Amino acid sequence: MKKLQYRTPNRLDMLHDELLAAGFRPEMVSGSGDDITLMVPDTTDIAAIGAVVAAHDPTKPTPTALDEADRAEIAAKLRAALDGWATLTAAQKDALLRLCVRGVLRLVR
Repeated sequence: MKKLQYRTPNRLDMLHDELLAAGFRPEMVSGSGDDITLMVPDTTDIAAIGAVVAAHDPTKPTPTALDEADRAEIAAKLRAALDGWATLTAAQKDALLRLCVRGVLRLVR
């Protein structure tokens, strides 16, 4: 296991997600203030992981959660669909699927 240390402004939760998205599997991501400590497998490419840390922008906005109106709309339609799925038309099922996909996409952006 390698211990890597960096000093740069950060948001550790976002950095961890960025490392995972880049294909790294850190055992630990921790820090305090601008200090970052990563514990990574010995086979980790240090230069590549350093590039992810260097590209990290802690000021970048995070995906926003669904607003309350969207949550309420999706919840109501899902409840209705579950209660009466067999009675829904194909068009209603398609509309419900689009609504669900829209909600999921807003969560993962």
